[in-house]
Amino acid sequence: GTGLRRRGIGFLVRDLAAAADDTGLSVDLAGLARLGFVPAVVLVVENLTTVATLPPLPGTVAIHGMGFAAPTLAEVDWVRGADVVYWGDLDTYGFQILGRVRAALPQTRSVLMDVETLRAAGDFAVTEPRPYRGEIGHLTLDELSALAALRAGDLRLEQERIPRELAHAALAAAVAPHG
Repeated sequence: GTGLRRRGIGFLVRDLAAAADDTGLSVDLAGLARLGFVPAVVLVVENLTTVATLPPLPGTVAIHGMGFAAPTLAEVDWVRGADVVYWGDLDTYGFQILGRVRAALPQTRSVLMDVETLRAAGDFAVTEPRPYRGEIGHLTLDELSALAALRAGDLRLEQERIPRELAHAALAAAVAPHG
């Protein structure tokens, strides 16, 4: 087969350097490997809705991370060869997934998963009904601070609740060439 699937099965992928009206395509892991992108940045995004509304970002391919399936992206050569930026929900599970992605792809940086984002968009946070209380490895000090702040109030800030202007500015800064 082609690896192409109906939406909802597999990873939604969008080339953010392409036309803004590109809604992307849904592929399984093998199909993802065959796409042969060579992006500077792979932006792994947790929520499907968010992937669909991302702004154009040069040199960037976005992938819907599929929750705990996200670490399997390390099996794709062009993902492994890229600068990986992870944007998950600002909650205990978002950090748990981030830790697992970074264990598989050590170059992973997070975006919008910090205390500053929590402060700036904290009015949109809600109570996390069943927070994950276990240890989470592979997090930076900044990420651990944000996790501690969330746990202090059992809060969660879903990425689609973050004001779009704030999110788009942070994403543009995160994928800008740095060196």
